[in-house]
Parts: sequence; structure tokens; C-alpha cells
Amino acid sequence: LLVACVWALDYGAIIRTMASVQLLQNQFTFAPVLSTSLYVSWNKSAFRGVLDEYLTVTAALASNPESKVRESAKFSKGHVGLDGLMPNSTYIVTVTGNLGGNTTLVLRKRIETKADDQYLLQDYFYFDSVTNESIRLSWDQPDPKETFNAIVTLTAELASNPRVEHSESAPIGVGEVTVDGLEPGTLYIVTVTGMSDGLQILRFTRDIRTLDTGHEEVTVVTTSGSAAACTIVGLLFTCMAVVLA
Repeated sequence: LLVACVWALDYGAIIRTMASVQLLQNQFTFAPVLSTSLYVSWNKSAFRGVLDEYLTVTAALASNPESKVRESAKFSKGHVGLDGLMPNSTYIVTVTGNLGGNTTLVLRKRIETKADDQYLLQDYFYFDSVTNESIRLSWDQPDPKETFNAIVTLTAELASNPRVEHSESAPIGVGEVTVDGLEPGTLYIVTVTGMSDGLQILRFTRDIRTLDTGHEEVTVVTTSGSAAACTIVGLLFTCMAVVLA
């Protein structure tokens, strides 16, 4: 009877521990895994008591556990990224943190890196209007946990004189950004970049000609044979799209 009671007490403790671990793991989100990188974010409010402590993410190659990539960040940062992974490979990712003075295994996850990062640019970012003096870029709103408070910058350079440029920036949560003061009927090299904590997570270019006259918004038309290439490491995809007008 005593053994049964002890077992019951231990079982109850195990159940409570499992519930706590699951609750802890639910505070973490993995952004879409790319060919050579991955990003993990977490709910900072769930770690209010340990914001100055460090969390470490380690990715070990399943076929060779000694081959590891590791990165650390304070809980107060809210996210961490790993670069330098091998494409088309299986990794065992572990997240450990200093909780209550002890290093604790927070979660363990098996991930597969992609063979490549081909995505259609227009699925996320698109030029939805051009006038005789402005160009506007809009984008779909992704999960905020996967964008890491990125700032999107739209720059328009005169194709005939790249030294002349107009540039505007906006937080990714705004959903759009516009450059004004452009010359009518003029070809511009338009570049879109995204920065997050000093890291470039987005870049692509496109050739766009402003309208000759008028202020009516129209669907963007790119010049024949122009190419768009982007690298998104935090949503985070890499893409190469050829736009044919």
C-alpha cells in the first residue's frame, strides 16, 4: 500500500511536470525553416523573471551530432537566429535556458532544412500602385512573431542617374510604404530592403516606370525583361523571380 501511495505521488508530480513543460514549450515559435537558417521567437512576458538570463539554441546535424551550430540571446530579446546550416538536411534543435539558476532543457525539435528557398515574391510583397510621381509597395501581414519588428525601406533610383534617389521606410506592421516626388514618365530602379536588429532579412529590386501624367492609382507594370531577386532570412525566404511585362 505504501509503495502504491508513493507511486501515486510520483505520478502526480510527473503529470504536473509534463504540463509545465508543455506550457513552457508553447511560448516558442519557429519561423519557416530555410535552406541554411532558422529563427526561433518566444513570448517575453512568459519569462519576466529571467529576462536578463540567456537562452541558447543549438542545431546538431542528425547524421553527425558533432556538427553543431549554436547561438545565444537574452530572454529579453525575444528571438534568435541560426545561420550556416546545410541545405536539405535533418537537424535536432534544442533550446536551453538559465531558469532559476539552473540550465534547463526548454524544448527539443527535429527540423528539415529546405533544398532551396523558392517562393513567389508577390505572395508577400507587391507594388499595388504607380502614379506620375509616386510608387507604393504593400505587403500581406505575416505573424508578428516571425517578422521581429522589421523595418521595410523602399528606394527609387533614377535608372539614368543612380545617384538621384528617393527613399522611405515603415515598420512591417504598417503594411505599406510610398516614395513621392518622382519624375513623370521616368524609369526607376526600385529596391526593397528589410532590416531587423541590424540584420538584413529582405532585399529585392524591380524596374518601374512612373506614369506620364495623372494621379490615378494603377496596377504596377514593370519593364520588359526585368528581374527581381530577394533574400528573406526572417519570414523568411529566398526567392528569384523573373518578371516579364
